[in-house]
Amino acid sequence: MKVRLHIFIRGELNLPGVPFRQIMREVARRNNVVGWVRFLSDDVAEAVLEGEERDVDAVLRWAYAGPRRCWRARRGT
Repeated sequence: MKVRLHIFIRGELNLPGVPFRQIMREVARRNNVVGWVRFLSDDVAEAVLEGEERDVDAVLRWAYAGPRRCWRARRGT
């Protein structure tokens, strides 16, 4: 089943040498997920993910773990 998920990711996202948005785009691409990601501030990113439920779930699990020193994703409304 196709799903659309709106999430917010909070943590140390804008770190030198850790291109968070580019890594998240690559994780989404490898999982056949489309959407977008943007920074709201240095420590908050917003993303919309669309695709098969299991594929979106894989990207969401990555967002929870994220690159080193990034943490916490939550579902948006």
